[in-house]
Amino acid sequence: MEYRDSKIEVLRIVSIFLIILGHIAIETKWNFFNMTIPRVVSIETMWIGAKLGVNIFFLITGYFLISKNSFRITATIKIWLTTIFYSWILTIFSIIFLPNILNVEQIIQFIFPVFFGTYWFITVYIVLMLLSPFINKFLKNLSQSEFLWILIVGFIYLFVCSTFFKNLSTGTSGDIFITSLYVYMLGSYIGLYKSNFINKKYKLSKHLSIFILMILLMICSVAVMSLLIKHHLVSYDSKRLIYFIGGNSPFEVIASMELFIITLNKNSFYNSFINKISNTVLSVYIMHTHYLFSIFIIPTIINAKKFQYSNILVIYLYCFLWTACILILLVIIDLIRQYFLNNIEIKVINNVSNKLKSIKKKFLI
Repeated sequence: MEYRDSKIEVLRIVSIFLIILGHIAIETKWNFFNMTIPRVVSIETMWIGAKLGVNIFFLITGYFLISKNSFRITATIKIWLTTIFYSWILTIFSIIFLPNILNVEQIIQFIFPVFFGTYWFITVYIVLMLLSPFINKFLKNLSQSEFLWILIVGFIYLFVCSTFFKNLSTGTSGDIFITSLYVYMLGSYIGLYKSNFINKKYKLSKHLSIFILMILLMICSVAVMSLLIKHHLVSYDSKRLIYFIGGNSPFEVIASMELFIITLNKNSFYNSFINKISNTVLSVYIMHTHYLFSIFIIPTIINAKKFQYSNILVIYLYCFLWTACILILLVIIDLIRQYFLNNIEIKVINNVSNKLKSIKKKFLI
């Protein structure tokens, strides 16, 4: 059985918590236009963790998969089937109990979620897993200096040029394959050259300082954008407020890398409970990013907007408590699914896996 270091699994759990918190913040229909700048900054700061968490997942994937040379067909099929399972169940639930929240086009997208990229992270993750043997082969044939040069050029192009110079050729969003591939490669670099990142010379204060600096820069960016909007120097748009904390943000990439390095330098340990919870995080991601959450549960049931003019600590406490409740509930749901459907899932996965392996032998000798 493959050993799973629980310190990494804790990081996965923290990451999904931050992602859920960020989605609650971003999907709530706040009235930012009438808020004071400190209040806007306080609320939008919760979105920082969402992109941080996504980057962490790709860093972890690159870090571990760089040592693999074969196709992870079984793991890929498992993720695909889990995505379809929850996508269909939640869509059927929506059609029966909330028939007006989904139109025909959206229903079709949820029937074929991976092909339509309905859950962009899952689609990109699956494609990365399918291509990882070829990507890894290319990366391993590079010298360390060549690999580092690719990372430097990629960072400038995908993050600096995109964020500070609005270079449209990099894509209008960080939620795309190329930026995810870059973070995967960054994780792979750390995995290949561990001795440069995990050693006795490691200084927590250095990496923690950089991490905190990146977070402060992102918080300041929201304040600056709010100030520009208030003085009508730029037009009001809620997306402008989080311009420097999106998927193309260089601050997000550096912050996630530093947090990952800090975690790697912690003492390893094993905890079966933590690992069991961590095994549900992708399912939790799939469930909470269904339209049922973004269109109905977050704005209507959670409805944090009702506290938008309350003490900011009240807003934070309310959003954090709901995040914890959602995380716990969805973890329990997935553990129940695993308990009752595990045997069926294994049979289906093995069947499909064997057929795909036979096809692979014919075309990829």
